[in-house]
Amino acid sequence: MSHAHRSLAALALVVAACSSSGGHGDADTDDATETDGATITIGDGDGDSGGDDGDVPGASCDAPIPRALRLLTRREYEATVLALVPLDDAADPGDAGDACEADADCDLSRESCTAGSCQADPCPLHTFVLDDPGHAHASVHVAGSFNGWPASVADGGWALEYVDAAGAWVTKRALEDGTHTYKFVVDGAWQPDPGNPMSEPDGFGGVNSLLPVDCAGAEPPPVPGDPDAHPAADFPVESRVTGFPFDNGVASGLVTSVHVEQYLRAAASIALRVTGDLPRHVGCDPAAPGCLSQFVTTFGRRALRRPLTDDEIATYVAVGEAQADPTTGVAAIVRVLLSSPYFLYRFELGQPTEDGAFALDAYEVAGILAFSLWGQAPDDALLEAAATGELDDAADIAARASAMLDDPKATAVLGDFAAQWLDVEHTAALTKNGAEFGAFDAELGAAMLAETRALLVRLVTADAGRYADLLTSPTTEVSPALAELYGVELDAPGSIAVPASRRAGILGHASVLARQAHSDRTSPVRRGVFVLERLLCQPPPPPPADVPSIPDVQGGQTARDVLEQHTADPACASCHGLIDPIGLGFEHFDAIGRRRDDDHGATIDARGVVRELDGTDVAFDGVPELAAVLADSEAAPACFATQVLRFVAGALEGPESECRNDALIEDFAAHDHDLRALLVATVQSYATAPRQAP
Repeated sequence: MSHAHRSLAALALVVAACSSSGGHGDADTDDATETDGATITIGDGDGDSGGDDGDVPGASCDAPIPRALRLLTRREYEATVLALVPLDDAADPGDAGDACEADADCDLSRESCTAGSCQADPCPLHTFVLDDPGHAHASVHVAGSFNGWPASVADGGWALEYVDAAGAWVTKRALEDGTHTYKFVVDGAWQPDPGNPMSEPDGFGGVNSLLPVDCAGAEPPPVPGDPDAHPAADFPVESRVTGFPFDNGVASGLVTSVHVEQYLRAAASIALRVTGDLPRHVGCDPAAPGCLSQFVTTFGRRALRRPLTDDEIATYVAVGEAQADPTTGVAAIVRVLLSSPYFLYRFELGQPTEDGAFALDAYEVAGILAFSLWGQAPDDALLEAAATGELDDAADIAARASAMLDDPKATAVLGDFAAQWLDVEHTAALTKNGAEFGAFDAELGAAMLAETRALLVRLVTADAGRYADLLTSPTTEVSPALAELYGVELDAPGSIAVPASRRAGILGHASVLARQAHSDRTSPVRRGVFVLERLLCQPPPPPPADVPSIPDVQGGQTARDVLEQHTADPACASCHGLIDPIGLGFEHFDAIGRRRDDDHGATIDARGVVRELDGTDVAFDGVPELAAVLADSEAAPACFATQVLRFVAGALEGPESECRNDALIEDFAAHDHDLRALLVATVQSYATAPRQAP
């Protein structure tokens, strides 16, 4: 094990030791790995996934891949905890929120109605509210440092809409970090926000309202004051190494003092939920003989994702019995279990084999299946499969993976993969120029994200989709507002067929187009880099330190005019010669993904070229042709297979995984680029791969 992993494990053990009032950590066993001053139990070693490899892609590859301790991500932690200790009988961790038809059906101060349910607003999104129960005013807009203090909506002011149910004027806007000043303009008269006590002199004898925003890329608790429902809301945001688009990177799983504090706080909150309904969560009277042992055995198996040894059970029971009363004892046991490194980390260490490598045991395989396909820990059925030898062979693993994709729990993780792969996670929090793009708001941004998540889910779980469908499918699921943006009639949320002449697959999704654009204009550079990085796995080199900036578009100029001028500089040509000919092909779509035929009166030329695609330059004209070019290539589906392996493995491919990655790419092509088959093969290959000796 690397020094970094040993340090992580040792620090995690401190968490376990701190959480028990009796000072108990996890019990040592005979089968353990030494760390920096601590011992980590690997497991009982009963499972063995080293059976028949069958037709596993990469089975003939000799190089073992690294062993790993993988810190749970915020989404993995939360989904796992909500499965362990559900909120109530009707609660479903996959539920998005209360049903709604409009924002007024939700708590307007912190929620929006998105895709039929109330969803918490992300951190950068602020709700401006002006109470007016009698609807005495005719118009209200907000003006401030964030939008240039416009005197009217026509000049860029952010219009508030009157919501009868709330008796107030309301608008939601995403704001950048910093301290903003603003006023309401009510029927033409300027006034500070009466609902905001923070203000400063405006220099004209009055005051401006003050609004500090400090999100730093993080999202606040989805439901403020409700840690039970969202225990990971305050956990630090996962860092992502350059070139790795996902939140589950092994290398970025560093435990800080903030992690320790939040883990302890979350464990204490969850323990209170357990003791608040003992019959449901414990299943017996804690004061009855044998109850604590029964609880530790069953709850501990789910929490640690493997059976506990007799010594471990005895240790946890002793923690409970050392407390003042049985109920407090149950709470202490829960706190220790949920602060254990065996809960906080995904263990992929394995057992030694005759050839000197390591093979994952069945419980570690179960963890890979569950976290890769469900985004959470294994359930009882999957743990039982590990216990009974149903995950010992590669064929068994593949069959189980395929079945798991039919479970509703797969929907969330497939959507998360799509959002992270395509860099559209925070579409709802984008800021767009109100004067130019007044149609864009948080609700529309959330609908854009929902469309992109839904496409991959549908192709994998319902439509037997191929990779080409991701790029060329004209069928999509949209809200009425998004349908209006696309120029299609829709009375209620549902599936529509968008004309292929307008857009095709993910390249035409407004989430991608809006994300890869500026607040007030398109960005062919961002869009070109997106295709190279995310769809072709060919990121351009970083620009030189002295590279000149791209000049602003002047009157009568198009983006193509400006970029051709920029690329004329030899210092810029090497990179922009690859980027710009792709990005300019998106110019028929503006900064929020709306179709346009001209750029402020200037004719758009959307012709482009993908350089060295499968060894040759390929020309196209517009997004639908670009989508078809990529769908027919070898490079794009090969990159997608690589991205799936990165997500499952939590790491960029290294020399030891090149052979396995190549085998998965070949297998993907052999199966006509079947998306479901790729997911199954990748999980199967990763789970059965030998691990390196420490």
